[in-house]
Amino acid sequence: MMQCLSVLSYSILKSVTYSLRELGDYHASWETIRKKLSSHIRGTTIQKSKDGKMYHTRVTGIPEKEAQEIYDILEMKTIKNRIIKDYPFHL
Repeated sequence: MMQCLSVLSYSILKSVTYSLRELGDYHASWETIRKKLSSHIRGTTIQKSKDGKMYHTRVTGIPEKEAQEIYDILEMKTIKNRIIKDYPFHL
């Protein structure tokens, strides 16, 4: 299983770096790309109401300039509505 994930991860890595070079003349190492994208995060808050229902709220951060440049080169859309609320459920 780990070998399969390693091959898949490597394929994704090569695809992203190749696309960045071809689409935007963007030459950077994978480590640099990963570092620039690491500031773009998503957080989840879980709250329990008095009646026992659990509410999950997801918030996606706004990408910093360097991350947005990479998304633009790859023609990736960013989420306009950054807050996603799940319906309540019981545990």
